[in-house]
Amino acid sequence: MFYIRRTMNKLLLTSIALSLAASSLALEYEPTWRWAENAPIYRLHISAYAVDDYSHFTGGSASNLSNRVRTKNAFIQYIEESANRAYPNMPTPIHDYMYNNSGATKANFKNAQLYHSNIVFFAGHGAQQTLAFYDQPMAVSQKPYGGDIKWVFYDACEVLNINKDGQLNVPLYSNPSPLDNNKLMNLYGAFIGVHAILGYYSLGRDDPYYTSNGVTVYQHVKYKYFAEYFIENDFTLWEAYYWAHNRTFNEFDQVWMNAGAGHIPGFTPAIAFMAGTDQHGRYHDGSAEKFSSTYEVGLDPRKEGTNYSMYILYQEFGTPEY
Repeated sequence: MFYIRRTMNKLLLTSIALSLAASSLALEYEPTWRWAENAPIYRLHISAYAVDDYSHFTGGSASNLSNRVRTKNAFIQYIEESANRAYPNMPTPIHDYMYNNSGATKANFKNAQLYHSNIVFFAGHGAQQTLAFYDQPMAVSQKPYGGDIKWVFYDACEVLNINKDGQLNVPLYSNPSPLDNNKLMNLYGAFIGVHAILGYYSLGRDDPYYTSNGVTVYQHVKYKYFAEYFIENDFTLWEAYYWAHNRTFNEFDQVWMNAGAGHIPGFTPAIAFMAGTDQHGRYHDGSAEKFSSTYEVGLDPRKEGTNYSMYILYQEFGTPEY
């Protein structure tokens, strides 16, 4: 079933819903986060992985990158700075798993007990439903997210793209649809409680930046804007992610145009999320929750009595590459 949604700003978004019957399979770890005075989350737990060095990658050709570790570190910094400003009584965040390059292996990700983290972040190469670690690739369904994990970020190319090969840039609402059911099921396999996974439908960008008054500005500034919108300004999750990318694209594009370098390459940020009712009939939408009022339970479509579907929203900026 396909849906076409319009925001207040007449921006065309696309979603696809997948409903699967719930089973009695329980979460690997039940959520522990609860409301605390003056803070929606008692203490943030973050796990993050990043790869610039692909010299030991055995899953095919993968060129070295330049800014993935820098992006990971900036993401953590921006999230924590915004949380500290918005909730000064929140205890210092805990870094559960932090790996770069040779430490960011498939095994160190797949075997990590990430379900204690609220946020999981990866920056590196990617492909449809696939993450490229230092040594090997891994299908996203090989690491389902449950427990305390609310939001997962894949700063990697095309991981959320569920189109058929050769049709990666065709809109999902086209007739005939470019949807690949096997790829959709692979992505769906990552959800056992996580509220949303954010990433890209198109190629991501590692290279564009500019220098202003001797200060180099990288595209990871998008996470600064995201953190401010989501944590400090109380935007919904998708609104914060969308507007952060909108602002970043416009800012960089204008600088490049002023310099006579033409338009920057575009990108298509995306979110895959759960929406529906829990076993008590309460409605939850993983794209519409706010940091100030996050849900106290995992959104597990396989838990008995729930009625959740997976949705995907995406928005093109500029002329993305696929």
